[in-house]
Amino acid sequence: MAISRAVPPAIWHLVALCAAVRIVGAQQPLADSARRDSLPAVFVRSHNYLLDSLENRREYKKVFDYDKGYVDGLKSGRGGRSLGVGIDFDMLLDGRKNRQMLALQKRLEYEEDEKYIDHRWNRSLIHRITGLDTPAIDTFMRAYRPSKEFIQSCETEYQFDHYIQEWGRYFADDWAKSHATAPK
Repeated sequence: MAISRAVPPAIWHLVALCAAVRIVGAQQPLADSARRDSLPAVFVRSHNYLLDSLENRREYKKVFDYDKGYVDGLKSGRGGRSLGVGIDFDMLLDGRKNRQMLALQKRLEYEEDEKYIDHRWNRSLIHRITGLDTPAIDTFMRAYRPSKEFIQSCETEYQFDHYIQEWGRYFADDWAKSHATAPK
């Protein structure tokens, strides 16, 4: 394996850390010399989209719950007889903070949507339904990637699988025609 000198030190640290990973349930324990000379063991777990999404929402709770807050709503006076509008002047005057928070909120929501699509539109599902292999499956997954709204509009898994199957069949025929080798 050739080693590139252009690789940043942080990547080499990551490579060293990955070399020290011990997968849970491994059959053979590490040798004593390996335990002394390596980094502490790291336990690897599979990704769970729902837990990752909930953790992200909890971590960025302040951003997801952010509202412009220009108008606090109607406030009733004593006995509910008079009405007045409560205005938050700090929020009105700090437009830059509002724009930054709303942009961050929009970006986080976009990333969450993309992770949802990645969770549903994955390589193993596409391969199981279409039988496509690399590089065709990569091209298919980019070209026919559905939107979050489409995925959620599918009332059953069958509808989603049918979409993959129909477009996969169309793509496979087109791929075979465009990548056929010329006869000699």
